[in-house]
Amino acid sequence: MSYKTEEINCKACEGRGYLAGIREFNLKARITLIAWFVAFLMANDASSHDRSFEECNEGGEFIFHAAQSRDAGMPREEFVDQFEFDVIAIQQFPVDYRWFVQDENDETLLRRHVYSVWDNPITPGGHQQIFLFECVRQP
Repeated sequence: MSYKTEEINCKACEGRGYLAGIREFNLKARITLIAWFVAFLMANDASSHDRSFEECNEGGEFIFHAAQSRDAGMPREEFVDQFEFDVIAIQQFPVDYRWFVQDENDETLLRRHVYSVWDNPITPGGHQQIFLFECVRQP
């Protein structure tokens, strides 16, 4: 098997050989990638939002229905698998169109309470109240 290679035209690399140009390109690409990654992280921190009571109420209703599903016999794994699929689907929409999972904090809060429905079973209303209390007081 043979590979066709083309020489990189790198004026800054003249006299240093073909591999010097590749190394220089890789270094520039890595620096650019790191800069984009840092910008992405900063943008995510800036995108955290204050949850409205309406958002917390909708999340609480979701947790209430999760507990009802548990009481009706739905296995934890089945509900969690559907929840994870739904989170991925929701994240495909722009943040402004999402009903709750607008940032990582929302996702973490909701996921923790979904797990709690099966791990620490109490009444659906009890789970809803705990969720609402924590949702309203957290950023």
